[in-house]
Order: sequence, then C-alpha cells, then structure tokens
Amino acid sequence: MRTYAVGLPHLWLPVLGLLVSACGFQREQLAKDAPNLMMGASKDQVVACMGQPANKSTAGTAEVWSYKSDSGDIEPFEIGGEQTLTPAARRPNPSACTINITLVGGRVSKLSYTGPDGEAIAASKHCAYALEDCLHR
Repeated sequence: MRTYAVGLPHLWLPVLGLLVSACGFQREQLAKDAPNLMMGASKDQVVACMGQPANKSTAGTAEVWSYKSDSGDIEPFEIGGEQTLTPAARRPNPSACTINITLVGGRVSKLSYTGPDGEAIAASKHCAYALEDCLHR
C-alpha cells in the first residue's frame, strides 16, 4: 500500500498563507471600525481595555490620550557587536501606529491614527493591536 503523506505539507503552505493574510485583513478592518465602535466610551472604559496612555495632552476642553500600537515583534538590535532583544534596544518599527483618543466631557469623541513621523495615517493592521481588548468585548 502506497501513501502520499510526504506531499501533504506542500498543500498546507498555501492554506497557511491565506490564513495569515486573512488575520492581517481582520486586524485592518478592526482598526477601520474602531472610531465608530469606541465613540462615547468613558475614560474608565478606555483605561480598562487599553491601560494608561503613553501620553496625555489637552486641546481646549478636550483631552487627547495617545497609545502606541504595533505587532509587538522584537527585532534583534546590535549594540557593540552583540545582538540583544531587550525592549530598550528595539529598533523603531516603521509601521508602528499611534492611536490618538480625544475625550470631551470624559467620553471618546474622536479616534485617529498617526505614523512614526506624527503624520495622520489610514487605519492599518498595526493600529489594531492596542485596540483588540476594547473591541472584542
């Protein structure tokens, strides 16, 4: 009796590729939906699902809370000829996203995204990582 199990792993590679790309698409959609889904959330609700913001500022009567969001991947970074994975030695992630949440009267009134250079960017899968706990409730 002859089996062809050896060729089976080759069939899984395209399927695995589709699953990985679908995950990226789902995250991007999550980031696109977040401004509407988070609208009206209280400060306490934001802190409960996202934690304390990396930065807080004010603009008139509004507060703006900023959160860093990326995949959490750590790349090796070389210091003095040695590679390290410590967070302090991380390379800046060019695809990182900052989530800016504007609160008026203690409630979310706007959610926007900026890139590493501080310029506004469209929602991307990288913006979804910090939002997942808020939107999967």
